[in-house]
Amino acid sequence: MSDRTHRSRSRSRNRSHGRRRHSRSASDHSVLAVPGVPALCTLAARAVPAGLRDTPLLPAEVRVRLRETSPHGLLKLRHEVIAHRDEVNQVTGYQRRDGELRLVTASDDHSVKQWSVPALELKSTAKPVSRLALAVATYTLRDGRRCMVVSSADAVRVLNAETGEPVCPQLSGHTEWCRGVSSFTDDQGDVILVTASSDGTARTWHGATGHAWGPPLHHVPAEQRPRRLPVFAAHAYRMPDASLRVATLSVTGRAELSLWDPTSGQRLAGPQHHGVSHSISMCAFPDSRRRPRLAYGGPKGQVVLASGRTGAALLRYMPHSQLSTVTSLVTLWSAGGHTALLAADATGHVQAWSADTGEPIGAPRPQKLAKVRIRSMCVVETYVAVASDDGRVALWDMPR
Repeated sequence: MSDRTHRSRSRSRNRSHGRRRHSRSASDHSVLAVPGVPALCTLAARAVPAGLRDTPLLPAEVRVRLRETSPHGLLKLRHEVIAHRDEVNQVTGYQRRDGELRLVTASDDHSVKQWSVPALELKSTAKPVSRLALAVATYTLRDGRRCMVVSSADAVRVLNAETGEPVCPQLSGHTEWCRGVSSFTDDQGDVILVTASSDGTARTWHGATGHAWGPPLHHVPAEQRPRRLPVFAAHAYRMPDASLRVATLSVTGRAELSLWDPTSGQRLAGPQHHGVSHSISMCAFPDSRRRPRLAYGGPKGQVVLASGRTGAALLRYMPHSQLSTVTSLVTLWSAGGHTALLAADATGHVQAWSADTGEPIGAPRPQKLAKVRIRSMCVVETYVAVASDDGRVALWDMPR
């Protein structure tokens, strides 16, 4: 056999081996495969109970269950669009009165846009703020109005999500950039808005009127002001005894978690430092036993799970994390009593863990969802929406 023929056959074998190796590594990237289950399983959304339809698209309100699927059941890319000319700071969603699902995106290009789901067709563009649109959250009032609260470098405004008209006067009080907004709907249908600002305070508001719910939550004692301690994230939640709590995440050389009574403005726990130097993302959710839980991420893939009652760390770091700096966190519920926590990082990867046990969900290697840093994620029924630094928004199918 000639040397040329031998080299040709060697190259052919190498290419064939490379294809087989690539196929195996692709299946390893599923974050939804559950180890220890005879058939590979994935998380797929089930119908949301009628009582949760007031906030159907908030990550902590989406119920999922395990369903059997094929061994190749990865997150499938449904659509991707270049949504904005600049970074997309946040993506969230809501359901219109006519049943249509929408995504809402806020960007550094000053605009807030709405997109159809799942086609990702542009439905509306608004510029409710004169500077960077830093954060957006959606909620539903008792009278059925769908609303969105948009924060920027100079204002916080509440708008009717379907018409764009103001719902209430501008939320005034913050003196610096408002970096985070969130909404919480209690069992009585009352909506509490929470805003986090670089001025060192978090504030709570009535979602229907825009009036202050309670006093500002100051992170710096009065005798030390005007020193400021930027607050990057804040969330409200109910305790088992029905009392209201607010968790805040502030950063000054290290990430500090505090728990508050929003009615009195009293700090109930914290500030607590769990070994994370910096964090910009946090989520609040009840675990499978309905106990309040908090999760926040930091550099080198650090994800801390903390008690919503005391603020103490339950899991200092999620094991086997292979993420870089964590930039976004969302939660998914399973009917089997296991809560899945999905984290995204600055390199466009995601990884999942059980929030009840800390065990990784799926293969140890993260799944690549974006080319650059993921800024925000949200769950919309059977889809995961991902917004990234390059202005793109992608919609991923959860396998059925």
